[in-house]
Amino acid sequence: MVDHTLSIDWGIYKNLRITDIHEKMRHRVRTYMMEGCRNHRLFKLLKYGEDPGVEEDMFRIVNHILENDCSIMVTDDQNEIRGAALVKCMTAEARSWTALRLIVRSTYVSDALELLNTTLQNGMILLPRDNSKDSLHFFSYRVDENLLVDKCFMKRFYNTVCEVARHMKMPRVTYVALLQADRDLVTENDFIQIVTTIYSMFMLRNRRPFDRMRDTNEMFAGLYIKNVPPLIHFDSFQVRHPHLATKEAPKKKVVEKRQSVHKPGPSEADEDKN
Repeated sequence: MVDHTLSIDWGIYKNLRITDIHEKMRHRVRTYMMEGCRNHRLFKLLKYGEDPGVEEDMFRIVNHILENDCSIMVTDDQNEIRGAALVKCMTAEARSWTALRLIVRSTYVSDALELLNTTLQNGMILLPRDNSKDSLHFFSYRVDENLLVDKCFMKRFYNTVCEVARHMKMPRVTYVALLQADRDLVTENDFIQIVTTIYSMFMLRNRRPFDRMRDTNEMFAGLYIKNVPPLIHFDSFQVRHPHLATKEAPKKKVVEKRQSVHKPGPSEADEDKN
């Protein structure tokens, strides 16, 4: 049993807690996410299970993100994992995904990373030049089936990811949706599609690695973004408590009185000119 006092609480929904992932929970989250990869519809459509190197690469990617970024998990009152989200801070230095490219061996996984990164980069180009290109990238997630259809929970889940972005000083959340079901879900939660990559037209080293997707009624990958407001600095908060307001009021009157005493009147200003 993990001591939850060591975790950051991001949200609560009924008997579920959304927290950061403590290092003692990483192995369990890793197992949970890998099960999701094996059962993912795209994994089956592209027959990734035929290459044993795919699962090894996915394990390394999940492990890398868990160890180096600010992912979150959902646990119930029995401390069972019910959901998890792998997120990455996409600053200018991290946007090339060099670290991820270096740890993959399988061509299938390498192709998938190129598809995700190309879609992300094409979308960032469309942002105004004076805007920051940084984002918290929603790399991958898994949620139990019974929670996936709970719209209230999914709203809380996505809002939590946005809250993490705010605390990481990221101006937006980005997500590349590969399937229609994913696109529908993020659209319901106020994400906006800004660019698409058509599977049959995506070229990589003179190959079309995702051409077979046309036979599955999945036609394109879409980049979705959701802007998040910055955190308000504590100095900017207005006084809300009445007893504090009454204490501040006399101080404000004293300051205004001093300013009025030292401020020269119109006649004094004329005499100085003469």
